[in-house]
Amino acid sequence: MKRALILLIAFSFSTLVVTAQAKIPKSYQAIYTVKYHDIPAGTVTHILTTDKSGHYKFDALTRSTLLFLHLHIDEQSTGKLTSQGPRPDKYVYRYHFFNNKKLININFDWKNHIASSQKDERHYEAKIPTNAQDKLSYQLAMRYYLLNKIHPLTYHLVNRGNIDIYQFKQVGQETLDTPIGKIKTIKIRRINDDQDDDIFEFWTAPQYDYLLIQLKEINNGEVVAEAHLYKLTFT
Repeated sequence: MKRALILLIAFSFSTLVVTAQAKIPKSYQAIYTVKYHDIPAGTVTHILTTDKSGHYKFDALTRSTLLFLHLHIDEQSTGKLTSQGPRPDKYVYRYHFFNNKKLININFDWKNHIASSQKDERHYEAKIPTNAQDKLSYQLAMRYYLLNKIHPLTYHLVNRGNIDIYQFKQVGQETLDTPIGKIKTIKIRRINDDQDDDIFEFWTAPQYDYLLIQLKEINNGEVVAEAHLYKLTFT
């Protein structure tokens, strides 16, 4: 259940601000409904804001709707949109499940190419490549890559003292019925899911700058968790 809700919360980068020719995702707010084994379990709200100087703030707010599951997760990634995508400066993860609380802070030192992570009382450092992302900014990076036709869809995520590699590929197209109407989507699958037994599939909409419309986690052919766009507002 907790993992299902957490799901929404997978080149060389220039230090230049995005050029006039580069396309960047618009600022927006989107609300997703989440199901776990086909049972409504909560919502996730994504809020992206960008400014003319090339800075971004991306929030993901997870809330359970089940009476017996008091789960709150707040994630935030802030940084700069460079000529080839987002370069995060800071990532914050706050987790509250009944009396269990967790706090993770990651600071990116691009001058020395080191990410410093603080999880509760533990400290970690990782040497980062020039395309490093956090667990939220990679979703923005994927949209940026698709919007600007940058390949491959490969992202290096800071995970405490390690770097996890997420690789994706386009596997088809599908038109989805949503509360805001029919939307043509491109289906994307994570292709290095051999790290566990689960398959992750994403549906993104070209007409909305490749915004996430639907997500599914599949285990042994069964949909374990899924998220669907419920409401979308551009700001």
